[in-house]
Amino acid sequence: MRPSDTNPMKMLGATLLPSVLGLILSGCATAPQIPVSEKSYTVIFDVKGVDKNELFVRANTWFVANFVNAESVIQFSDKENGKIAGKYYSELTVGLNYYGVKQMIEVDVKDEKVRIMFENPTTIYLGNAFGPKGKVAGFDWGDVYEQKEMDAINSDWRRLAVSLNERLNKKD
Repeated sequence: MRPSDTNPMKMLGATLLPSVLGLILSGCATAPQIPVSEKSYTVIFDVKGVDKNELFVRANTWFVANFVNAESVIQFSDKENGKIAGKYYSELTVGLNYYGVKQMIEVDVKDEKVRIMFENPTTIYLGNAFGPKGKVAGFDWGDVYEQKEMDAINSDWRRLAVSLNERLNKKD
């Protein structure tokens, strides 16, 4: 046996180096993507005895009441065809982290029926509970990759759908 073969530092390097490389490379692996089918939510409401025109007015009122952030905009509104669409911005807390979320919301209105669709969410990291909330350098808008973010977005979508249903069934 040669003296260099028994050098403890070389032996340590030979066993430690593969372990460290394995940890580094495993950190580079990307999280599994959330399927596109999970990045949308659609609900159809039956509103008996209310015609298309009245439902359109109620849905439009709901949009105006909920699109209060400057980044939330109604992009399309067609009373004749019963369609309203817009980009909606919200902020969500997931664990200790804050995220901005942009998504598309589309409402289709017919006599006694309304369909609302939420889709195409994108997020931006806005910080965490240990610092100020706001745009963080190095972060930009991107796809939703973490399931806990998508769960929070779905919860917000369900909340919005419930509030639309309440508005549709409210008589002025």
